[in-house]
Amino acid sequence: MKNPVATHILKARVYSYVYNNHVQFDKRQKIAKILNIRSIPMTTKEN
Repeated sequence: MKNPVATHILKARVYSYVYNNHVQFDKRQKIAKILNIRSIPMTTKEN
């Protein structure tokens, strides 16, 4: 059985990381699929 608290924390950390850092689209899709997240934010920051 999955630990819902740990899963929620992990999803929040990943979502925050992807939002604040540049992650390529294909990697973003893989992360979303693994964590069953409907959408992951696109980064708008430019380096």
